Amino acid sequence: MTLTVSIITLNEEKNLERTLKSVQDFADEIVIVDSGSTDKTEEIAKKFGAKFVYQEWLGYGAQRNKAIDLATSDWVLNIDADEEISPELAKRIKAIKENSRYKAVSYTHLTLPTSYSV
Repeated sequence: MTLTVSIITLNEEKNLERTLKSVQDFADEIVIVDSGSTDKTEEIAKKFGAKFVYQEWLGYGAQRNKAIDLATSDWVLNIDADEEISPELAKRIKAIKENSRYKAVSYTHLTLPTSYSV
């Protein structure tokens, strides 16, 4: 199982590095769809090996969908450029990826259901 982390951005140099550090250990691919940053957003994204694509702003949903369309993995995790995945959640995502018995899992607000165990 592979996982793409998708992020939409506009001038996120203050947040993006922290966000990308939090996903780098489990993301097989990082896709960033940017709507015209004039800061160091692109430089930071490329430092982490992200696929960086410019797309004029289409609206929130359409911009997110563009990022999803560019993903090549089995799963896609959408996060905002100012969000950070906790070490505990990163550990659980890695465990799920390594365990093929899970066919489908849904996350809400980046948390696991209380009845779910790895």
